[in-house]
Amino acid sequence: MADRPSRPPPIPFSSRPPTTPRTPLSLLDDSPSSSDTALSLTAAALDALKDVLEALDTLPCVKYIASIGLKILETVDSIQTTEKGIKDISVRAKDIILAVAHSCQGAALDINAQLEDDIQQLTNTMNAILLFAQEIVSRSKYKKLLYKSQDAAAVVSLDTQLTHAFQIFEVKSSVSIRLAQQSALDQLRNLTIASPTSASITNCILDVAEGLYLIFNVAEGRVIESGRRHHYYPNLHAYAAPFGDKLSPYQLWVVFRRDGVERKYTIRNIATGAVLDEWPKLTDPDRVQCWWPHGGGNQSWEFIGCKQTQTTDYCTIRSCASRYLLDARCPGGSGCDYLHRREEPNSGPTSSQEWTLIRFPWHVSPSAPFSFPEPSDTADSFHRREFLLQNIASGGFAVARGLKSSATGPNVFLTTDATEATPWWLLHTVDDHSGAIPQDAFAFATGQGPPSRRATLDHWGSHHISAVYGAFSPENICHMWIPIPYAGAFVIRNFASGRLLCGPRVGAALDLAPPTSAADPTCHWRLVDARTGAVCPVLYDPTLSIMPPDFAGTPPPAPAPSPVPRLMLRTEDAPPALQRQLAEHLRREHSVMREMLAVDRAAAVVMPQMLRGWRDGAIQDVLVHPMEDLVQARQLKGSDDEDKCKPAR
Repeated sequence: MADRPSRPPPIPFSSRPPTTPRTPLSLLDDSPSSSDTALSLTAAALDALKDVLEALDTLPCVKYIASIGLKILETVDSIQTTEKGIKDISVRAKDIILAVAHSCQGAALDINAQLEDDIQQLTNTMNAILLFAQEIVSRSKYKKLLYKSQDAAAVVSLDTQLTHAFQIFEVKSSVSIRLAQQSALDQLRNLTIASPTSASITNCILDVAEGLYLIFNVAEGRVIESGRRHHYYPNLHAYAAPFGDKLSPYQLWVVFRRDGVERKYTIRNIATGAVLDEWPKLTDPDRVQCWWPHGGGNQSWEFIGCKQTQTTDYCTIRSCASRYLLDARCPGGSGCDYLHRREEPNSGPTSSQEWTLIRFPWHVSPSAPFSFPEPSDTADSFHRREFLLQNIASGGFAVARGLKSSATGPNVFLTTDATEATPWWLLHTVDDHSGAIPQDAFAFATGQGPPSRRATLDHWGSHHISAVYGAFSPENICHMWIPIPYAGAFVIRNFASGRLLCGPRVGAALDLAPPTSAADPTCHWRLVDARTGAVCPVLYDPTLSIMPPDFAGTPPPAPAPSPVPRLMLRTEDAPPALQRQLAEHLRREHSVMREMLAVDRAAAVVMPQMLRGWRDGAIQDVLVHPMEDLVQARQLKGSDDEDKCKPAR
């Protein structure tokens, strides 16, 4: 028996030739398809079939199936056989070519995996028929006689396989139905992701999908940038800095809803943890600065639509306190790089007050392809990872009972039932009350929505531990906690009292112990993922720090679409070159984190530009700065005279 031809490669799904004008398939639909007729596909008919399929606007994989069918027809035609079975199967192949091509005519290149599998199954069957036909061609007359009965059985078997494959393809995997469904889903997805361009956004307050953004003013070629963090100043400069080809973490901002309030947002810098703030005590009232988050109106911003392009929206960014707009141009004409705020002119916003948002994926890996999960139309799309707080000594979990109560007594206890335990999410904050060096801290928050449905863990009046809805005050020093890694767990110190969170026994209320009790296991706590039950050795704010995949946990299912249509701000996706720069910065930070956790009984706290870990019985603080801070510090132009930025009166 002659050697079988090698199996062709898998059918192509990734490349599409240039589209040429369509040719109706009806030109060939009248070709003979009955096995009762002679095999009448002449050379001219074969050429016509090739031309039609080549010109057809269809999927590359369908053209590949068609090419196999044509080879079958050519091979059988070259045999000049009188065997009815072989002629029947070749004509059936021709019918299937036309049926599949009909169904896929005008299809989009991107098809789903199940459809791809079914087309692949059909292709494999047609490949087997082609190999069989080519084998018959290569035989001598003696072998044809010798294998006559076996060939007859093979023809029947292949015919059955071909019929079965096409029935599966046709019934289970109807191409036309699937493509129609996919088209409908694509249209719905597009309506969710981007507001219809026909809807006017001018002067409308827009919803913004929470996420990581570069805030860019096209007219001035500037981006909003935070000043560098100082250990002796609580406030930082805010700049409208010229943007080149180098991305800095100081230019990346997390936009998220302020305490769950609709269409009011906090704009927080990922490098420093500070937020854009209108501080009324500035000498120059037209300047904006960065301050530690406290949730006030002067740290809340609205995005107002002003104009659209085909792909993105332009907006103004308006203070919820003063109603002034962020402005990328110095009003005094000094050419300084400070970020300013100005009233909107009666004629409408100026070009220096119009901004676009460039979105970065939150989970960025330098080794994986970049992808953009589509923003949810709920606008509240951040994965605020929740943890159970477990005491090491007793194994009990912290539960806040009576969250809706207005009582002022202790209401946080230890329970052995993890299903009863309260899920907490962590919010990074900074103390700026004492007048000393600002210190990083965290609030343990629970609940979702506005502050009336949220609470933070409170050392109430330095008397007892409580958590009550409405008492959501991460900026209050009694609600601030300083986590300290200790032997694979965390010691949690209250900022106001300096005492340590303690779980004396299951069933008892949480208490506080003196700072000298750090070695007591009743003062040791671990974080347990509320969804998976896995212990997490890293304490961090999930709305500020991007974790490596192995420490990030499993995100919850996507939220249900909003029942009320929202007018969403359309944003641009960051180009790959900028994504790679961010990924490289994260790679360095993550490598330090992994090294810190690569020992037994390790734990770490992640803060802006700092990792705090436990190793060999000691606390280690590792500063993580962008290279530019140490090698070539960025110089931005300020004003020597604070009054210089003011416009002439």
